[in-house]
Amino acid sequence: MERRVLGTEHLSRVAAAGVRLIDDVTVQVRRGEVLAVVGPSGSGKSSFLRLLNRLNEPTSGTVHLEGQDYRTIPPRELRRRVGMVTQTAFLFPGTIADDLRFGPHQRRRELGEAAIAALLERVGLAGRAAHDVRHLSGGESQRVSIQLTLRPGPSSDG
Repeated sequence: MERRVLGTEHLSRVAAAGVRLIDDVTVQVRRGEVLAVVGPSGSGKSSFLRLLNRLNEPTSGTVHLEGQDYRTIPPRELRRRVGMVTQTAFLFPGTIADDLRFGPHQRRRELGEAAIAALLERVGLAGRAAHDVRHLSGGESQRVSIQLTLRPGPSSDG
């Protein structure tokens, strides 16, 4: 049986005044699977995603990443391993290439022009590396944000 990559067990979060944001959620995601979180406004989708990345802590239950309780993983490392794309794209001022280079630069790595071109090709923004992010449409900004999340890790930054 293939081991799960990401899973939750009885995950719950109760906020101030006893408001239950997440109630006993158990899911398993295996390698290659895609999990879609859908529901009406206010149903807890964002709260659930914030728990997966430890932007908030659960009141009960836990999350496992590749079989490891995520509370044993330093938050910074966890967030490098579990990407999250928010509803609003948050991009740094400058060009699309500047944004794509930011993460690798923080790890003292460089992202070359060919790598940037390949990443932008994957999200339908080929040839747009030098475009200022202020002039992107909402959908284009979201695609850059998605690529920032999906971009290969430090060993593939070349």
